[in-house]
Amino acid sequence: MNIGMALSKAEKILRNAESMTPALDAGVILCFVLGCGRAYLLSHHERELGSDEERKFFELVAKRAAGTPIQHITGYKEFMSLDFRVNPHVLIPRPETEILTEAVLEYAKRRISYCASGKHMQILDLGTGSGCIAISLAHYLARYVDNFRNNHGIAAPAPGIPMPVKAVLSQQPQDVAFSITASDISAEALEVAKQNAVANDVADKITFVLSNLFENLQNVVFDIIVSNPPYVPSREIQNLQVEVKDHEPLVALDGGEDGLYYYRKIIGKSPRHLNENGLLALEAGYNQAAVIAQMMEGQGFKGIEIIKDLAGIDRVVLGTWIP
Repeated sequence: MNIGMALSKAEKILRNAESMTPALDAGVILCFVLGCGRAYLLSHHERELGSDEERKFFELVAKRAAGTPIQHITGYKEFMSLDFRVNPHVLIPRPETEILTEAVLEYAKRRISYCASGKHMQILDLGTGSGCIAISLAHYLARYVDNFRNNHGIAAPAPGIPMPVKAVLSQQPQDVAFSITASDISAEALEVAKQNAVANDVADKITFVLSNLFENLQNVVFDIIVSNPPYVPSREIQNLQVEVKDHEPLVALDGGEDGLYYYRKIIGKSPRHLNENGLLALEAGYNQAAVIAQMMEGQGFKGIEIIKDLAGIDRVVLGTWIP
């Protein structure tokens, strides 16, 4: 059987299984089996599959048809143009969460630009899961900080320079730095996140903490707290797609009776863990953003902002803590 025939057969199998993207799924699986890119499939339709390749391909197609997420078949998911290992212990990163990550990234860049001198920015990713938010922030902020230093900084003071001069030099933009804490209630999820941090070369910029929300983060304050908490109402879990409800961790999905349980906890406790003018950034489920914004306002947060996703749904809520 050649590549073109295999793809056609697999697409039919997946369509009958009610896959929303049968052709795409078939292509991704075959690329995974062959270790090639999409362009190769398009230009080699007549290439015959080996018996082992064909067997493995249709075994994985059957798994996909039975509801296994495509990301669990390949083991990876792209997020913010970075690759993340995923498995059943972590929520598969969603495109909507890129909206949240980009909003926090832009805020952090502005804060670095306006408050550069001697500033060490502390960021908390609460409920990190695969680490996609924390690792993406670490990756892109590291680039930004390096560029900022190169464009605005000066060389570090040489030995022997008088202390008053050295003190002035020490407040130049080369002192700009950041660190990220990533917490999760799941030890298995943290292990995945640690592996992703190593794979993306940011392990030295992130501290991983096993914690139920702020439980093991007592007396620690941050400039930014970001979270994509579980927000699916408990009664709606059973209505989710099979690939979600049967293959992703319930602890990362179930947001309690009304889906807002963790928002109440996070919004209520965040003020104790935020510096003045600190940012709280939360992803919201469908029809939740307005209620979350009201919660934040009621807790004393200022400058509440709601950001829509690409589908026009209110997806991200931002608020600034001003005591």
